[in-house]
Amino acid sequence: SEGARRGDALSLVVVKETMASKGLIKRVRQLQQKKYRSQTNQFVVEGSRAITEFIKNKDAFDCVHLLTTKEQAEVVVHRGVLDHVVDVGPRYQSVTPSEMSKMTGLSTACDSLAVFQRKLPDETAEEVRQNFRDSQLSLALDSVRDPGNLGTLIRLCDWFGMRNLLLSSDCCDCYNPKVVRATSGSLARVRVRYADCLGSELRSLRVPLVGASMEGQSVYDLELPLRLKDGETAPDGAGGLVLVMGSEGQGLSNEVESALHGLVSIPSYPFEGGDVLDGDNEAESLNVAMAAGILISEMKRRLWEQR
Repeated sequence: SEGARRGDALSLVVVKETMASKGLIKRVRQLQQKKYRSQTNQFVVEGSRAITEFIKNKDAFDCVHLLTTKEQAEVVVHRGVLDHVVDVGPRYQSVTPSEMSKMTGLSTACDSLAVFQRKLPDETAEEVRQNFRDSQLSLALDSVRDPGNLGTLIRLCDWFGMRNLLLSSDCCDCYNPKVVRATSGSLARVRVRYADCLGSELRSLRVPLVGASMEGQSVYDLELPLRLKDGETAPDGAGGLVLVMGSEGQGLSNEVESALHGLVSIPSYPFEGGDVLDGDNEAESLNVAMAAGILISEMKRRLWEQR
């Protein structure tokens, strides 16, 4: 039965209880830095719910280490984390809160942490592009460097069923621990790709591209599907649409904007009556993740109705 199986797993946890070595603590701490994540293709996930999401995706990730405090061990079993890992026993360790605090990037130590190995995709560049062409709507980001924003944008992709995310090379590392925490496990389901030259990569998709800009037309007036530019041809069967978001401070780069087929904005609605001081009629802009949520929701609604 399920209860018996989890009881066996709890026994396994207790039997395999060990102390974290100084070497392990050092390796986990090093993964807070991008250069070590790049060298090893490993990254850290904190929290049992998020850990479970990555463990489920065995095609993309291998669980290298699973660490919890002794108090959290029973919770991990209750939530079924170990149900998804056949050989987790040798990789599981129960550590003290003090040891956990030395490994986590949080001011307050979490009670469960895992190190995952990324399995490098064997897709060709053309196969990656085809994924975007086959998707109803995808997202691309230009110079979004804030970890919290990137994590929230990845979570938005997951919520709206968007499996493809294309980032410029100067975007934040998606395996930065702050990004991983902000995704709440969604990074396990969203395919993230980086482009050395985002504008060129967007052109190579040969699908309609719409960028977010204060100068764009209202998203509520946007005609979908967008048309390609004169002289451009879409591959047979290509039906994808890509929304491109820039950074809050700089917006879209000229190189990226020149590749787009249209610009879209979110209209603001000023205060009515005398509820605001003179000269303070509206906010300057929206947070990039907030703006993306509004745009994606409306575009998804329209595309869904056109199916």
